[in-house]
Amino acid sequence: MKHANKHRLIKRKKVPNPRMDYRPRLESLAAYSLVNPLTPIDIIQLTKDIPLSAQADYFEEIYAIIPVNFPTWGISCVLYRETILLVEQSAQQIAFNLLEAVEHLDYQIYKKTLNYLFNAELRMTPIATRNFSLFPTGGITLETTMWINPGRIETIFTQKKQSIVCLENLFTILIDRHERAIKKRMCQAFWAHAILKREHDNQGTKSTTSLLEFLNITSSTETRDLLKNREFQHIPSYKNDFFKYYPMFNNKKIEADAIKAYCNKYDFEE
Repeated sequence: MKHANKHRLIKRKKVPNPRMDYRPRLESLAAYSLVNPLTPIDIIQLTKDIPLSAQADYFEEIYAIIPVNFPTWGISCVLYRETILLVEQSAQQIAFNLLEAVEHLDYQIYKKTLNYLFNAELRMTPIATRNFSLFPTGGITLETTMWINPGRIETIFTQKKQSIVCLENLFTILIDRHERAIKKRMCQAFWAHAILKREHDNQGTKSTTSLLEFLNITSSTETRDLLKNREFQHIPSYKNDFFKYYPMFNNKKIEADAIKAYCNKYDFEE
């Protein structure tokens, strides 16, 4: 009798429902397609049935990298124009990997080179490639910081200290920053993008070509306002300067690391 009761308590197995595609189209997700255009997308609902990917696609233009941090920290939603990926990496790591994969650059050396060309110490350095740029919404080491593509921003609505950013693909994001702070970071990202693109591609570009046209970004109220009267000739420094100074800062880092390693070894042996 006890044996029969034991079998009745065993829960029957059920084959789980098939998982969604690794890279579903945004239009197939209710959390995107069924919300008001001005309502921020619920990232948890958007990504709840998407299987985790090992890495992002760095060679298609990224619209945003958004931390999900659910069910565990270190998971990010990578947004493209029509699709989405859920990646088992932090937003910061994905941004740094993008820089390395496309431009073969180390972030710390890249940051020092940009600061030198800007003649300023950037507090929140954007990530830029020849194709597009991303700016951080907060400190780059914070787990809640998002990375947004300024060239695909359509509109910004601010209430108190929060802003709703609407992208060109109708994806809406809530950012805990005022519009002024967002636009300042957008500008920095545009200039970084311009510097990297000039290093690779400026054939036939006139000095008076508008930056909006040179960068090939979305023509929106926000981008036109920020880049009004900005031309190719206004890009900081000169062509080839980035890849002239990057090795210099890289060599300094190598020398500093070698000295540090020697000192540590000396102290240890003492």
